[in-house]
Amino acid sequence: MQYFGLNALQDKYGKDGFHVLGVPCNQFGRQEPARDGEELLNGLKYVRPGKGFEAKFNFTKKTDVNGKDEHALYTYMKFECPPAAHKFRLPILYEDVYTSDVRWNFEKFLIGRDGRPVYRYASTIDPRFSEMLDADIAAEVKKTVHKKSLDDKTGIAVHS
Repeated sequence: MQYFGLNALQDKYGKDGFHVLGVPCNQFGRQEPARDGEELLNGLKYVRPGKGFEAKFNFTKKTDVNGKDEHALYTYMKFECPPAAHKFRLPILYEDVYTSDVRWNFEKFLIGRDGRPVYRYASTIDPRFSEMLDADIAAEVKKTVHKKSLDDKTGIAVHS
């Protein structure tokens, strides 16, 4: 169950400004039928994974990540990061399948400190067992952000 690994990542890197963000989606085998956030969190706590589990990270509202109603953030992230796998055959619940589509629940994007997508990981990458994911996050949190500011005299954006 990847939720435990996501909690572990939040624990390990949260102090460095890293944040896990869960994006519930019901486009893959209708595996996320919760009506709202409360039902989703109760499902995690009492059903799967259950046993009192509580996520240490935030969730968005339920969102389409593929198809005609996909959220603009996913359109952008999929454009910036190539697919994690090139072939797939899954019980998807949307039409017009593209190679760049998110393939299944728990596909992950690593977003850099500058707000740009850095890496994309297949849903089979479990945070508890992936040295690659851990190393990528560790490298990314060490980077500094270069902020843009306006030059007082010219009004032109400059990097600082």
